[in-house]
Amino acid sequence: PRCIIWVDRHLHKTGGTTVREIMHRWHQLNQVQHISGWGYSIKDWKGLLKRVSNLTKPDCGGLPDARFAVELHELGTQTFEKEWMPPLRALRQNPDACCQVLLSTRVRTPLEHYISFFRWGVESRRSAALEQWAPRSLQSAELLWGPYKGWKDGNLNEAGKKWFAAYGALEHKRSMVMLENDFDVVYPSERFDDGMELISKKLGLAEWAFNATKSVRPVAPRWGTASGKVDEVKKAKSVSGSRICPNMTRCVDLIREVGAWDQLLHEQVERRFDEKYVQEAGEAFVPSSLASAREKGCPKSKASPSPAPSFGEYIFPRLKKRPRA
Repeated sequence: PRCIIWVDRHLHKTGGTTVREIMHRWHQLNQVQHISGWGYSIKDWKGLLKRVSNLTKPDCGGLPDARFAVELHELGTQTFEKEWMPPLRALRQNPDACCQVLLSTRVRTPLEHYISFFRWGVESRRSAALEQWAPRSLQSAELLWGPYKGWKDGNLNEAGKKWFAAYGALEHKRSMVMLENDFDVVYPSERFDDGMELISKKLGLAEWAFNATKSVRPVAPRWGTASGKVDEVKKAKSVSGSRICPNMTRCVDLIREVGAWDQLLHEQVERRFDEKYVQEAGEAFVPSSLASAREKGCPKSKASPSPAPSFGEYIFPRLKKRPRA
């Protein structure tokens, strides 16, 4: 058995905060070690994968069959596909690596995504309407390139407007290749439970652990907060107010135009997920007796007089434990 580091890439307003709550729930149930914190620089990411790569045969037998859960918010990047993915690919090409990375993400229908994003990240900060703000390819640009520093302002920032508009056919092709080659589970937000089922099975969890996720209610964050709340979900979807979609037909037409690549992205992900779900949903969950997934720490090295750090402390040396309520 190999350890698994589940990394969920948080595309804003696609359900990532709810996934964080599930990670925390599984942590409470001792099924995964949920690593607190969410902001990663490219230096942090490369350091993490380097430490994982250093754990290789023949020492794997001394490592526990651990399951880690990590939420990936990348910071201030415009080069996700070009800089963040190569070290992960290198790790996966190493047959002697003790640990594997399970990478997941979600996509959302463009109309819901644009409205939710505006209500969360723009409405409380700027006086503009959604129609003035809405940039092209909002979701697709974040997926391929990552969120640069001022991206939330969309068309309200001239440089940002040009950045979003630069996403086209070539970029879309690269996005789909990345999703196919680098991500293990990519699912539409509206198929949330089905996506979590596949993740559960790939983590080697028992069916009862997957069923526990169904008690986690969807949450959404308010601007300026890190945690999500149940009552924010309804607000994030609401179109009430003159700055959102006072004319729904016009709003739909606008998002159809500016979100054309996002719509194609969603359709292709939906189609591929349907195929993957049919293939893998019939696989059995791991029996409960084999799904404890507890971290027990690395054994002490005979060559070193000092005790080896725990497995989690070695891979995530600078992250503090998540405080418990």
